[in-house]
Amino acid sequence: MPKITIDDLGLQILCEPDEKYIQVDDITDAGLRAIWPRLVADYPGFHVDFTFHNTLAPIGFLNEIGAEVADDCIEARLLQKDLIEPPAAEANLAITRIDASNYATFAALHDKANPEMYWTSTRLKKNIESGGRWDIFGIFDGETLRSYGFLRSWEIYCVHADRNDIEAHVALIAAMSKQAFEIDPNADVLFMIDVKDYVQLGAALHLGFRRAGHYISYSVTAK
Repeated sequence: MPKITIDDLGLQILCEPDEKYIQVDDITDAGLRAIWPRLVADYPGFHVDFTFHNTLAPIGFLNEIGAEVADDCIEARLLQKDLIEPPAAEANLAITRIDASNYATFAALHDKANPEMYWTSTRLKKNIESGGRWDIFGIFDGETLRSYGFLRSWEIYCVHADRNDIEAHVALIAAMSKQAFEIDPNADVLFMIDVKDYVQLGAALHLGFRRAGHYISYSVTAK
């Protein structure tokens, strides 16, 4: 997303006008109080995300403007030297790459399972066609896609599997981590895990991921 600097305030925002979307990172209480009237005046109707990475969110003013928590995540990271090979049950699961031949199958499940995610199948496809590098993996039962995950470079964006299917979670996270290390052996793989998703957190820790921080975002419409 392009960065826009509001010169008189000395603040930057990420803005996607076509999507009517704005993201503001790690802003202070004073900065938020200064920028919010400008967002309301200049970007009415835009969806605004305020994101905080290991920083204190100005909760009081966020509550005043009606912002609600959108994501509350543990930042998990993994170095190649710390990767623990999964046991045979997970390691032997057949992992299939999603490409043009099976993308429609992935798209149908992804958009149904994660309708709120920014990276819809349409946005992913558009980004891939414009040169973006995404690696998408799936586990099939016959012709049916059972679970999947995708990453870009060294960041895991999504793992979708039945909560009771621990093996699928472990297998997909392991496959994506190894893919990241193929791209960059020195990568510090990033996986943002919902604080309430104990299955994904357990699977990640099982593979050697470490807790490295906290991320929270608040969403509100500028009006």
